[in-house]
Amino acid sequence: MVDITNRIEQAERLKSLNPLSHEVRYTEINDQARILSEVILDNYRVLRRIIECREEALRQRWTKKSNAQRRKILQDCDVKLSETHRADYTQLFRWQVNLDKGPISSMQLDSEILSHRNDFLHPNLNVEDLTKVKSMLLLINSRGRNPPHLFANADLRAADLGVVSGFLPLQFLKDYTLLLEGESAETYGRLVRWTDERMKERILAGFQYLPHEGLLILEIQYNLYLFLVNWCRALLQDIEIATIWILPMKPEPPLLVKTSDNTTIASIAMETPYRLPSKLDFNRLRAVVTAKRLSAEDFIHDLRENPGIFADAMMEASDHRLERLLGDDGKASSSMGTPEFWENVTRHVVVDAYFDIISWDIISKQLERLAMLQSKYAAFIHPENFLPEEFLKELLSFKKLLEFTQAGSRSKLTQGLPASLPFRHKFHRVSELPGGIGATQPVGRGFSESEDLMIRLFEIMFTPEKKTSLSLPAIMDEIEHMIEQDLELKAKITPWVSRALSDLGLIIRLGHELDLYLPWATGFPMGIEAHKDWLKNDLQDRCAELHKTDHYIASAFQSLKALGDPTDGRYNYPCDQRRTKKITEAMQTAEVKLDYFWTKTDYEYRRVSHSSLKQSVGHILTNIRTVERTPDWIAPARPARVFPKSSQATTIPQFSMNEPISSFVAPREKIKPKTRGEPTSASIVEDTSEVPLSEPKERIYKLKARALKVFKVLFFQPSESNIPGDLPWTEFKYAMVAMGFSVHKLDGSACQFTPPSTDEYQGKHGIQFHEPHSPGSTAKIPFHIARSMGRRLNYTYGWHGGMFVSE
Repeated sequence: MVDITNRIEQAERLKSLNPLSHEVRYTEINDQARILSEVILDNYRVLRRIIECREEALRQRWTKKSNAQRRKILQDCDVKLSETHRADYTQLFRWQVNLDKGPISSMQLDSEILSHRNDFLHPNLNVEDLTKVKSMLLLINSRGRNPPHLFANADLRAADLGVVSGFLPLQFLKDYTLLLEGESAETYGRLVRWTDERMKERILAGFQYLPHEGLLILEIQYNLYLFLVNWCRALLQDIEIATIWILPMKPEPPLLVKTSDNTTIASIAMETPYRLPSKLDFNRLRAVVTAKRLSAEDFIHDLRENPGIFADAMMEASDHRLERLLGDDGKASSSMGTPEFWENVTRHVVVDAYFDIISWDIISKQLERLAMLQSKYAAFIHPENFLPEEFLKELLSFKKLLEFTQAGSRSKLTQGLPASLPFRHKFHRVSELPGGIGATQPVGRGFSESEDLMIRLFEIMFTPEKKTSLSLPAIMDEIEHMIEQDLELKAKITPWVSRALSDLGLIIRLGHELDLYLPWATGFPMGIEAHKDWLKNDLQDRCAELHKTDHYIASAFQSLKALGDPTDGRYNYPCDQRRTKKITEAMQTAEVKLDYFWTKTDYEYRRVSHSSLKQSVGHILTNIRTVERTPDWIAPARPARVFPKSSQATTIPQFSMNEPISSFVAPREKIKPKTRGEPTSASIVEDTSEVPLSEPKERIYKLKARALKVFKVLFFQPSESNIPGDLPWTEFKYAMVAMGFSVHKLDGSACQFTPPSTDEYQGKHGIQFHEPHSPGSTAKIPFHIARSMGRRLNYTYGWHGGMFVSE
């Protein structure tokens, strides 16, 4: 027997959230449901016919419209849309601010709820998001080619904030189910009384709905299908809707989303509200995770190779420790600056680095298995069927794994955000306990409106008892949106916090993809309870390597103490200064000290684990990379005086601090039909110099001076006369686009650069880099970071300085 007590208890709690929610009689809900369902189905049939006959025309016309024209069309479709992205969060925040100022009358409450109802009813139907070409075209394609019942669960989930905040009054009826099945009024919107346990089981599994849920879904879909039909009418003014039934059907246009497309979590997040919920593409998700894993691998190599990056990582981590916050006594923690403090800092940096690569590898492999099982059971996976047991258990296992990794990322950000310099004075440290560093509390409010909202959202995310009532993906989405829209707020997000947000955002979005695998996701809690013992053992097995690594590193670092402390200058690495004998020796000294740190770390790790730290992840690494070291100084020979025919400069061009920087925005990749030769944004020629027959000819890329300037910095060859400079972020993006790469913004500061679909890059993954702090066109990449980026590009794609020449 299946117990649905939890669903009933939830309904009782929802009644108390809004004074306008109430019990109703059978006839009231039945009459409303019938009227709504008939209009929904009529509009769906019209929409389906339009899409079958004129989808290509709709795409072409919408694409040609300007942003202003698109906004005008969206605003004139007889359904009130929110103007901004996720207006439900903005309205809720403003409502809470007003409540803080004093009590509000019931008349004001009713007026506020009614005036902003649509903001909460369908928050994804907003002008800001739908003016983006792909969003609207995805929406019209998915809704026009699939019946309404396939979207019922997703539509209900989108209104979660309105439900739990009380902005969407509900009508309740006990012991009934509101059927949302098929494409006729007899099955779509029909009330049915519970007669057996199987009906209750299907409610719990998400295949059927309680009356208050079903009626809300119908109201959402009433607005949505009316809006879509009116949108089509606005674009197809030359066609009478009454005549569409006699128009010939046309083949469906090419898919807007393909597995082979350049994949980022940002693009997946953008598409999710507008595509068919049950179409979960595990291969696309794995592509994003693989890029993250490769980035983690590169970071470990940088920590071992580059003293400058190692020192930066230690200082950054120390600047985001709770010990820096003032306590109840008005002082920072007494452990600040002690050997124990630096032992903790260094250990956490190393643990986090190795945790990242191991975690992303585990997630990547599980996504690979899920893709295999999805293909294996493709014939059995249908929205009206229960999932095959093997596939269901793997999905539940993945969900538990994401919860485990999310907890670690959330804890890291919980400490790092309040301790970061821009927010440090607005929090204080409390509850310092033996073996711990305590928690934080805001020092009053004193924030700007945007800061206040962001902190409130973070508090919800970081408070276990609150996170179940509000959607974590929606909270993360709103935080990211606020940071991108408010440059003043963005400037206060440190690079460390931005990277932590990027990691947490990806994990949350992966979980969100599972939660939208509907209708089956609704039944996941029941499945987790049924398989809880197996899931517990499975998670322990999958994460055993993580636990062992943490234990061994903690043991190893007990004898290292302050060896990783960079504040005494031991890791100073003047690679950005003109190369002289003194500078060369200083670089070598820093490298020797870094090598000693890692030799000592590996020795202590091997002592407790019987293998080195590097060996513990050897099976994960894409390839074993050799640590490069600075060669001994050789005084340059006095050059002979020559008068070259060409005046082309051979020195590294500098990016002047006073030089205006382009506000370059990377365009989308354009793939042209192959006509002659091999298409690429950079001109490719073969090296015509004589080489042995056994050696392949090397590609040479002819670039404009602007892009060439960038690669001369990335692949800088040190000399006495050349001094490298910092690299503007916009110029780096320009150069990568010149090489045919597409650029996609991810969560936080991360950007993914995806290679073109040519034979040259076959089998090559995208590469991720983080945008430097200082938002906008002023952001510059420090030279020692640019140097590391060049080495990553060399390792990943085989590029080196000799491959790039001027047009």
